Amino acid sequence: MADKEKLSALMDGELVDKALIQELEQNQESRDAWQNYHLIGDVMRGEAPAKPEWNIAESVALALEDEPAHRAFDSHSANVISIADTPKESQPEPQKAKRQLPGWLTQFGQVAVAACVSLVVILGVQQYGGSDSMSPQTDQLPVLQTVP
Repeated sequence: MADKEKLSALMDGELVDKALIQELEQNQESRDAWQNYHLIGDVMRGEAPAKPEWNIAESVALALEDEPAHRAFDSHSANVISIADTPKESQPEPQKAKRQLPGWLTQFGQVAVAACVSLVVILGVQQYGGSDSMSPQTDQLPVLQTVP
């Protein structure tokens, strides 16, 4: 069995391994895993502690110490590049960046948009103003279906 499985079996009372118990007494990571498993079990049973103790700051500090960027901080001054030494990119001028369209095409586009809006308004009014339920329906005669 894997170590996590052995630890879980020990918590459930299914396995009593003296070597595992000695490892729990000596190894801090094993003790942390033991505490985490018990905390998980307590939460699953609804017996979570009112004020849980989280060691987030300690674990973040340890992770930051192990990062290569922080270990090489002393040699940072040798790798610094001056901002003045970096090449500057030229920015496009607004008139050159904008695509120029012929005047007649711009006007045609405006007329096309106005025509589409007018078409939508006309069709919408026709569909919305269909049959009114308040008007008398005397002009519509019922159609009789007859079988010969």
